[in-house]
Amino acid sequence: MKIVIKCESDDPLKAIVYFSPRDYDNDNKCWLCGSLVTLHEKIAGMVQTSPSKITLRSLTFSLKQFGNVTVGLGRRQDNKVEKDISRSLKTLLQCINLKYSSLNLMLEYWTTLNTQDNLLEILHEAELPISLQLPYELQMKCILLVENFAKHGSFYGLSLFYRKRSIYSQFQEDIYCKFLALQKFMDERIIKHDTEISSLTNFKVFIEEKMLKKLKHSNDTKTKRQPNLKKKVELVSEKKPAKNNLQASEYNFLIEAKLVCLQVNETMLLILLDKYPSRIEEIQKWETRLLYLNKLLLSSQEYDYT
Repeated sequence: MKIVIKCESDDPLKAIVYFSPRDYDNDNKCWLCGSLVTLHEKIAGMVQTSPSKITLRSLTFSLKQFGNVTVGLGRRQDNKVEKDISRSLKTLLQCINLKYSSLNLMLEYWTTLNTQDNLLEILHEAELPISLQLPYELQMKCILLVENFAKHGSFYGLSLFYRKRSIYSQFQEDIYCKFLALQKFMDERIIKHDTEISSLTNFKVFIEEKMLKKLKHSNDTKTKRQPNLKKKVELVSEKKPAKNNLQASEYNFLIEAKLVCLQVNETMLLILLDKYPSRIEEIQKWETRLLYLNKLLLSSQEYDYT
């Protein structure tokens, strides 16, 4: 979905594919988006490189262009949350790639179903600090539980959460935060299955090959689960460079994987694997262990989990 203004008589509002917050009136939307794109193009033309940040009124923006599509993220300068706006935009784009494999495919999906995701909510979830330090005894029991899962399954990696806070993870923090944020995407293809004691959610994700190879996978044999290269797909680039000028940082591959989220009360297990679990008995074992851990955490009165 690419809408470009071709002449001055065209409606500029039609060029805005997505805008949040929604309480802006149309005139302000057109002025803000038009000003940002114009400034970005002029500065890039003068200095021969894209500006990392643009300040307009009381807002600081980071913009990135993909062919005819420009994505921008802004934050008020007086915002007490000191986060790099360029890094936040990168995080959001990584979430989009994880879910749809590319920005263009997300826009096509939106057009097909006449819907839109709440991208600001997704970014907020991806940037939440969610690590939780448990007492030593509880921490060791959680580690043993996760490692027991890893020994009896061919997983890329696992993470364990309590009240949406990370207890133990084989992923780096910036990765599992993005995994959790993916649940905020609106997708009819997500598979959900609820039982009396658990909620199971399965969905497809696209992981950069270089990221997947770095994922921690700890077990007794100290081996790593290798990606299935038959599922390798080219990372969609909105403006793919010629191969003779190809930079390694601009040309990556994605591996299609499955993300399973199993929640029992306030305890949640996040698993990245090749394919969805095929046996109900396997899921029931996961449920039993998570139920035990949830009761253990609830019964502990010595720690504040808030």
